[in-house]
Amino acid sequence: MNTVRKSTKLGSMLIQENLITQEQLEKALEHQVHRGGRLGTILIEMGFVDELHIAKLLSRQYGVPYVDISEIEIDQSAADALSTDLCKKYNVVPFARQGKTLKVAITDPSNAYALEELRFVSGFNMEPYVTVESMMNEFIKQRQEKDEESKADIFKEIGDFDMDDLEIETVAEQDIALEQLRKDIEDTPIVKLVNHIMNEAVKRRASDIHIEPYEK
Repeated sequence: MNTVRKSTKLGSMLIQENLITQEQLEKALEHQVHRGGRLGTILIEMGFVDELHIAKLLSRQYGVPYVDISEIEIDQSAADALSTDLCKKYNVVPFARQGKTLKVAITDPSNAYALEELRFVSGFNMEPYVTVESMMNEFIKQRQEKDEESKADIFKEIGDFDMDDLEIETVAEQDIALEQLRKDIEDTPIVKLVNHIMNEAVKRRASDIHIEPYEK
């Protein structure tokens, strides 16, 4: 019932803005009754209205600011706060961070459950902004490609690593450069892989890490 009221309100706003006709709204609502889905998405898919108009009307309907994520520089510390899997699952783009608050772009401002779940998983408060779905999909696609490239680079380094290149020296304790030693260790492929796994586990608030070996 609540979804129907929200859909009707959005439809009325679109008609008032002369963006769709009453007939188009009725067709979209009939489609929603039989197949489900959000009215805005249905109207876009049926070609009755473009996604930018829907996003800006949703912004007004729910009192949530609109943001064009293609026009802003995304804060890397904000992006790192949520894993790619979480961004894809909840259709969200974290783009700025202020203390314990993340500014996130979403396509469905009515989905309070998603925002609460993200708050619980990440430990950050969520400040929502509305954006268009195509920008959201492009951001997530780029994140996935970057993740795959990072994994490929790590495994390539592991594959290229030769034990003959490992030099072991016995030196007097006072001659050991601890900072250089730490840097050398962190630069090894296997340590990079472990760090990557641990970082992903922290982002996802995982309680356990399971590694299953496979034959090469």
